[in-house]
Amino acid sequence: MGATPAQKEKYGCCRNRRCDRPCNNETAVAEIEDAIAPVNPDTAANNRGMKLKQAGELVAARKQFELAIKINPDNAAAYYNLAVMYEEARMFDRAVALYQEAGFRGFAAAYCKLARLCLIQNKDSTESVEIYCQGLKLIEKEKVEDDKIVKAALLTYLAWDWKEKGRLEEALEKLQAALKLESDRGLTYGIMAEVLETLGQDAAALEAWKNCLEYARSDRRDEDVWIGKARQRLKQVR
Repeated sequence: MGATPAQKEKYGCCRNRRCDRPCNNETAVAEIEDAIAPVNPDTAANNRGMKLKQAGELVAARKQFELAIKINPDNAAAYYNLAVMYEEARMFDRAVALYQEAGFRGFAAAYCKLARLCLIQNKDSTESVEIYCQGLKLIEKEKVEDDKIVKAALLTYLAWDWKEKGRLEEALEKLQAALKLESDRGLTYGIMAEVLETLGQDAAALEAWKNCLEYARSDRRDEDVWIGKARQRLKQVR
């Protein structure tokens, strides 16, 4: 079923190829696209929320994620997306609660976010390890191919935690496993470089620092600091 004339008239957006009028109403675009390709109401609300967030309409996006949860209290993706918004707003307690809801409903990526907050914000490494392990167990149970990147992230943060505790060999093993799943994560190489340095494997550490600098991005959470470390280390060996 296509978008109705009422929808087009209401939002001033016809989605007609002959129309050269720009449409800046993201809500209009989302509603018309939903009408063209109908999906479950809660999924549609979650999708609208994602589009609105990308457009910078944060209040409207939050309301759509909340609507998705109201329609379907088991929509794990909506809990996760809403949690991300609260984390970005530095409302960590609310974010943790929502990540827990998403994880409880089988959204593996929530465990990575949740454990990271425990490790970095709350400085609770014991709880973070337990959460990482829960996420890894969920991935192994579900056997979802798309979860390779999530598993790589879980292994990387678990290795970071173990590095801080001095469990270097175990940390290195997890980092190597993470790179087999995702070979272009700068954070993984940065943590590995520090582990290798501590183990006295300077040549391998140097190569890891080079890879860290190549793959790390300043717009990725936690990677910006590793860019600085990599540059400093590589400068020292020139």
